[in-house]
Order: sequence, then structure tokens, then C-alpha cells
Amino acid sequence: MRTALLACACFALAGCRTADPPARSIKLQHSPPTAKDVIDVVLQVSQAPLSDSSCAGFGTEPTDRTIGRYLAGYLAELSSQDARNAVTTSIEPRTESGQAVYRCRLMIRHSLGEDVWSWGVQFTARQSDGLVLVNSLRCLGAG
Repeated sequence: MRTALLACACFALAGCRTADPPARSIKLQHSPPTAKDVIDVVLQVSQAPLSDSSCAGFGTEPTDRTIGRYLAGYLAELSSQDARNAVTTSIEPRTESGQAVYRCRLMIRHSLGEDVWSWGVQFTARQSDGLVLVNSLRCLGAG
């Protein structure tokens, strides 16, 4: 099941080619959000450009220009059957600038011998209406 999920995510993230950010508002389906909500939002913003400084140079290839290409590269690295891989999500209720928000993360983790890394995306959504603040998209990683 996990392999099928990863294959579907890779296909969905890598399938489109434009670098235009989403033109519509994106909202969480639930409050508090579920892991599925976090993954759903990341899939919806896959065409957002890697414009935040936290994303500079962090793709698997120099030509990676969108959140989708950035994540697709790391998801593609999970194909080794000997590795211990995972896709994880986290949701943290917090207050930013006096506003109640959820800080949501999707992380792709890989571990094979000494080759250990974790890369992903973080975004913030308002608790009041679930609106995802697209300018809050950040790339996260260590490896």
C-alpha cells in the first residue's frame, strides 16, 4: 500500500510542467487538519514556484523550479527496497502575528546505511477558515 501511495504521489507531483502558482484559494478540509489534508494541500500547490529562499538549491536537480519537482525528486529516491523510507506529516497548532494557525509539514525520509536524509515542505493555514497561506510555503531538509 505504501509503495502504491508513493507511486501515485510521484505521478501526481511530476505530471504537470507549468511553474504558475495555483490561481484559487486552497483550504484545509478539516479543523484540525488530518495527515490526508496536509498531503492534499501539498499536491494542490505542486506547481507553486520554489521562490522562497529556503528552497534555493535544494532540489535534486538544478532545473527543479516547482514544489512538485522538488518533492518528486526526493520521492523518486525512495525506490530502494533495502532502505527504510517514510512519508510523514505533522500538524502544530500555534499563534503567529496574533492569529491562530496550523503549521503543517510533509517530510520524505530515507535511510539506507549511512545515507540518511529528510526533506519536505511546510505551510501555514488559518484555524478560523482553513485558508492555506501560500506565501508561507517553505522547503525543509537535512541530509
